[in-house]
Amino acid sequence: MAIQGTNNNDNLVGTSGNDTIQGLNGNDSLSGLGGNDQLSGGAGSDTLSGGAGNDQFVFEYFEGSTVAKEQDIVTDFQKGQDKIDVRTLN
Repeated sequence: MAIQGTNNNDNLVGTSGNDTIQGLNGNDSLSGLGGNDQLSGGAGSDTLSGGAGNDQFVFEYFEGSTVAKEQDIVTDFQKGQDKIDVRTLN
């Protein structure tokens, strides 16, 4: 299931299936629950929780963002199971 937030602070919760969750702008909380999920917080300081399954946490560069002020936190990364995607960071 595809779940997309707004430019505000969102609390986005997935399903027991495979979800793609995008937070967009704002300080968001993303929870994948079960399944193999892809989570991308977008701009802002976000909290990402994949839950059960092989999850992918995507980090992107946003023009005008300041790294010192905006930080994402992954709460449940599982080595050998989950992946962090930083391909779009320059």
